[in-house]
Amino acid sequence: MNTINVKELTYQQPFCAGVIILKNRRLVVALDSINKQSYYRVGAVGGGQEIDETPIQCAKREALEEVGLTVSFKDSPITYLHNLDTNHIQEVQCIDHPSPFLFQFKKNQDTNKPYREGLPSGEYTYYIMYLTDNSHDTIEPLNEVLGLILIEPSKWSLLEENLTIQQLMEHHISIINYDNLNTNYRVYAPNDESFRWVARLLCNHQELINE
Repeated sequence: MNTINVKELTYQQPFCAGVIILKNRRLVVALDSINKQSYYRVGAVGGGQEIDETPIQCAKREALEEVGLTVSFKDSPITYLHNLDTNHIQEVQCIDHPSPFLFQFKKNQDTNKPYREGLPSGEYTYYIMYLTDNSHDTIEPLNEVLGLILIEPSKWSLLEENLTIQQLMEHHISIINYDNLNTNYRVYAPNDESFRWVARLLCNHQELINE
């Protein structure tokens, strides 16, 4: 089995990092605004790095900013390495602690252009998703996050069907802050959204969902 070193791979390289929060065996999914009329974007609690951040620091900051949570990380018993360009996924060993559940990478079209001034550029952008141990903590949508969906990983496909908020609730999907959402808006999961794979891969690890 191949081995990866997240700290080494992401040092002075572009990356995004996020957290996998499970509450009552349900995945916490963020609802954000999007430049697409009558739609909300669904995705992970997470985002892009700030200057001099590590992936762990980035994931911690994003969780605090987006859902008001001071996260406690835990090592993943398995790390998945995912090439977004070829869609090849494999299990790998990770020497980092905490080790991520999912480590993705995608080749950049312009390897010399950073996402924002002051941030690093590089051949790839990396996407790192960490498991957390915060199932009993209170969460709420903050800042740019408009609401939160709590969904069983096995039902993730509902978020890829362009359903409205109202239709999701009719499927008994819990939505935090739904009173402030337009229930006629549809949800949109981008093709490269990390939670597409997180949800599917978690279904192979019921022990993680049940913890």
